[in-house]
Amino acid sequence: MSSPLTTVSPELVLLTEAARIVASFVQRNATPTQAVNAMISETYNGLIKTLNESPKIDRSLFLSVGALAIASDSPALTASSARPFVAEAVDAPAKGAVVPFVAIENSIHNDHLVCLECGKPFEALKRHLKSQHALSEVDYKRRFHLPANYPMVCEAYRTQRADLARRSQFGIAHRARPRPNNGAAAHEAR
Repeated sequence: MSSPLTTVSPELVLLTEAARIVASFVQRNATPTQAVNAMISETYNGLIKTLNESPKIDRSLFLSVGALAIASDSPALTASSARPFVAEAVDAPAKGAVVPFVAIENSIHNDHLVCLECGKPFEALKRHLKSQHALSEVDYKRRFHLPANYPMVCEAYRTQRADLARRSQFGIAHRARPRPNNGAAAHEAR
């Protein structure tokens, strides 16, 4: 039986560490999904450069500790399953297609909506879209292929405004007394 150190390639150790570094960054910072592959690739290349150029880092110790960590996480990894890392988009968008900042299903929350253009949260999107992105509601929905019933106001805000309208009896015709005809009232006043 071979030891975990001989079953994991150095490239896989560096790639795993690069992915862990990027995952930690992405958890704490808003990052477009299409940028993650490039970030992993750049971090991977930076780790290789640092290991090759820095005399203070013991390369064999770094790789052996990393190999032990990988082997303990997933023992099925072997040197034959490792391949050189090439950053490529998993779901590459069609040329000219607009990629939303967040997944559409993750953009609707009870207390806010996330703008698919910039990723910021809002109770109502219409004013933000017009002032910051010069988009109408129709253009926004068309741009991201959203259904016609996609909300432009979050549920909590819609409920709050509906309650306010009910309390103020907005839209209910007041039947206190009939209004006089403006023409007849003008003649009687003279």
